[in-house]
Amino acid sequence: MIFVVGARRSGTNWLQRILCARPDVAAVPSETYLFSHGLEPLVERFQHASPASPTTGFVYMEREAMLDALRLLCDRIFMSVMDAIAPKASRLVERTPDHVRHLRLIADIYPDAYLVHIIRDGRDVARSLLAQDWGPSSIEDAAKEWRSAIAAAREVASGLPRYREVRYEELLSSPQRELSSLLEWLQLDASTGVVDAALLESGVGFNVDESAPQIVAEKWRASFTDEDLQRFDLIAGDLLTDLGYPDAGSKPASEQRPERAALRPSAGVSWLRRRIGGSRTAQSRSVGREIRSRATDGQSILDRALSSITARRFDSLRELVAPGAYVRFIGAGTQWDGRGGEGLDRLIEAVRNDPALDGRVVRGDVHPSAPTLMAVTTYRLPDGSTQERVLVVTVVDSSITRLTYYRLPLDL
Repeated sequence: MIFVVGARRSGTNWLQRILCARPDVAAVPSETYLFSHGLEPLVERFQHASPASPTTGFVYMEREAMLDALRLLCDRIFMSVMDAIAPKASRLVERTPDHVRHLRLIADIYPDAYLVHIIRDGRDVARSLLAQDWGPSSIEDAAKEWRSAIAAAREVASGLPRYREVRYEELLSSPQRELSSLLEWLQLDASTGVVDAALLESGVGFNVDESAPQIVAEKWRASFTDEDLQRFDLIAGDLLTDLGYPDAGSKPASEQRPERAALRPSAGVSWLRRRIGGSRTAQSRSVGREIRSRATDGQSILDRALSSITARRFDSLRELVAPGAYVRFIGAGTQWDGRGGEGLDRLIEAVRNDPALDGRVVRGDVHPSAPTLMAVTTYRLPDGSTQERVLVVTVVDSSITRLTYYRLPLDL
């Protein structure tokens, strides 16, 4: 296992894509929050000292036994992902930025895993965070988030068996050297062809800040005023210095930032979001946010619908489908459609006895294009054969308004 962590907007997604630009390394396709939101709260419910303790809210279990059980759980989770998306891969890269605050637990469960912490100039991180709809509400809050993320990792770093820091800016400026060194540390092939493929991937923009989509360093220079920088420095300026980042006065004269009025705390974030938006209008940004929100919401609904069908938990499926929804079924030699509860009841009866659901998922591909999304799932049956199913849903206002299920046998 390879875990990529870092403060949000530090380049974790970019680094994961670089590492996975090879057939033997696969990526967990989502931010799992498995350790931060799942295992850490669970671990807090155990105590390892007194089997006879009556303390409410805690249960006794030997620490090593607990870690063994958690390792078994995590192995089952990650192997299920790998078997489904890249069965021939030998490494899996998990990327959840918030796991930077839970490295001790990850290392306790996976002492043989590699922990890669990517660090980026905090001013660029703050600038990008403030550009997000879900980001912090002030420069001070963004600075605190960046500072606390790095501090959390460095507080435990000396006790971690396989921990390495990677600088975003160094990987950007000297990719051949930095990537080769990282791959060698990860005990992965660092030959020229492999590195070249990874470097090609490193130049592809994905999950970048739409207001400044270039993969470059020091975007903050074109966005922050002197007062913005002072406000950041009050919170995290000393950490910038410790990390060796240049101060604002070191930039070339040709890149001098135009003078602007000082930001008021109540208006700073809204101004910054307008400022870094460049030529994009407020209307276009609003439309972009709406599309992203719809896609995220639709993907969540699709995931839940597919999980309900795969587990044959049809009551959960009913909760997702809007009254009067259009329902369609297409199978070998049969096709029909219906509406509302009657159509959904008929679909459930058709799916309930689907032999594919007796198998295990070995591959899943998602094709989102909000508001309509499609999932193609391959099941391996007990006899070794495979069958493929396609689920297409249209999601409006967090409900499925159209649902089509394709029952298509497929021999691979």
